[in-house]
Amino acid sequence: MIRDGKNDDAALLKRLREVDFFVLDNSLRETTVGAVRGHTLEDKKAIIRALSKTNLTEMVLGSFGASDNVDDLAAHWLNNSQWQHKLESMWGFSELYDMDPLTKLPSMQPPYGLVEMATVHNMSNAIIEIDTCNPKIDYSKIDLIKILRNQLEYVDKNFRKRSNDKLKPRVLVNLRDFTDYETHPDGFERALQLVEMMAEMHATHGANCPFGLMLEEPTGFLLPETISKNVRTIRKVMGKWPGKLLLHTHMNFGLAQAGILQAIGAGVDGIWGAVCRTGAHLGHACSAVTLLNLARLGNTWVRERYNIPEIVKAARAVHEIVVGSPPNALEEVYGINAFDVAFHGWHGFMQGEMDAAAAFAGVTNPTIRIGDFAGAAMIEQAMVSRFGSAKVGKWDPALCVKMEKTIDNELLRGTCYDFNTIIGLAQLYEFSGGHLTPAMLRAMDLATKDSAPDLHPLLVELKRRWWAKASGKPTSGGVVDIWQSSWMAKTDPPKLSLDVFLDDILQAKQGVLMQKNRADFKRMLDVDHDGSVSWAEFEFRVKWGMSQRGLLFHPTPEALMLDAFGGVMKELRDAG
Repeated sequence: MIRDGKNDDAALLKRLREVDFFVLDNSLRETTVGAVRGHTLEDKKAIIRALSKTNLTEMVLGSFGASDNVDDLAAHWLNNSQWQHKLESMWGFSELYDMDPLTKLPSMQPPYGLVEMATVHNMSNAIIEIDTCNPKIDYSKIDLIKILRNQLEYVDKNFRKRSNDKLKPRVLVNLRDFTDYETHPDGFERALQLVEMMAEMHATHGANCPFGLMLEEPTGFLLPETISKNVRTIRKVMGKWPGKLLLHTHMNFGLAQAGILQAIGAGVDGIWGAVCRTGAHLGHACSAVTLLNLARLGNTWVRERYNIPEIVKAARAVHEIVVGSPPNALEEVYGINAFDVAFHGWHGFMQGEMDAAAAFAGVTNPTIRIGDFAGAAMIEQAMVSRFGSAKVGKWDPALCVKMEKTIDNELLRGTCYDFNTIIGLAQLYEFSGGHLTPAMLRAMDLATKDSAPDLHPLLVELKRRWWAKASGKPTSGGVVDIWQSSWMAKTDPPKLSLDVFLDDILQAKQGVLMQKNRADFKRMLDVDHDGSVSWAEFEFRVKWGMSQRGLLFHPTPEALMLDAFGGVMKELRDAG
């Protein structure tokens, strides 16, 4: 039986649009949890700088306790840097208690994590982590409520006050084993008793009432409906206590973001997580995706409070800081190709709504994806965006229809190319019978300056040869000296005749090039059909070959060129 869910959907959408949403940024901590690489102090500094324009003001600094770690170095640095003012909105994790080594029971004294934050790091905000389902603990022998009251009192008396002593310190209580509540009802009951105690503190104007609660689902196992059911129970017990209820979900089985949205409908009013999904084993529901979801659904709080375009940029930056390479280009929301226009016609699939979401992320001119779903109109749009109008770029718009067919023909022949870069699009244009113009070559040269192929040592050597021939005298110094210090390395050399290039640059006289192939090489190198070859024409051919064939490792410049040029010559012959 399928029930009508329209009313439920309407209520959820209303809540998603209206919730006053709070983000506790955890980029400094989450991105190192269960990750392949840990953080150094310089990584922490770089992450703080990357977040500086996002309007994410509340941040987790780290986890504190008995052992020293990089989080301690970060706290020390903040206390002695221009970022010191951020400490009053920084949070630190601490256990609820330390174990007494004699009794083997929880100590009633403040845990070392809280003591360290108060006396060493001069902090104002604590996250106290509580387990209520731990099978190693005999809960009949401990009083969690009494211990929590003691620790709340300790924070109130010993943590630094905020805003020049005008505001009290804050505490968030993390119900860390939220996931286990479904299978350990006794543990859930203990957690609800703690929540009830905190709600009573608010009702009786208790001075030490926490700022709110945190929940985490670190397995990715729970269905969104299960998460929201238990969230709803917790929010009901909170009653009139207006404490924050923050959720954090890990990825594993594709449920993380859905769990967040469903839980917001049940009473969650914030998340704690990094700007990017990195860390947490396989990742987690990050703020970049959650906030964009709320913004696109109409949440004005989120649109006005947070700088979502900067959050998207920060997500890319933090991912690269932590992983050492940019995020996958197709990563949701913050991948550089996340908002590509990939379909045409009716199959645009809510393109207007997608464009609006892209605009919230700061993407106002989405890239046109050139694949077998790209129609002629899309290809023309891509040509305009990369080369300017047909009038400016001197290219023929009538060829866009043929370019669409060329993509399919290449696949039918068993060849698969990436035509999405400016180099690739130009090559598609040429494969379809077009002639590349000087204006198009200039556009490609500007767009690919200082790219990885420019730094290829064999291209550096070829440029040295070219300049030596053009100037009529050997260039001075080694390849590295020329590349780093000489204006020659940063300036395109003058054109050469095709024969000079083949004999002195490619060094065909040494037997590299068979005489019967000279005509093919000349045709390929003379891209703009002026009877000579420019550095821009040569680079276009080599960069296309390198991008498509992965031509990075060759013993000589000649070997690189021959390998790069081989596929292009075949395509041009086939194109007629």
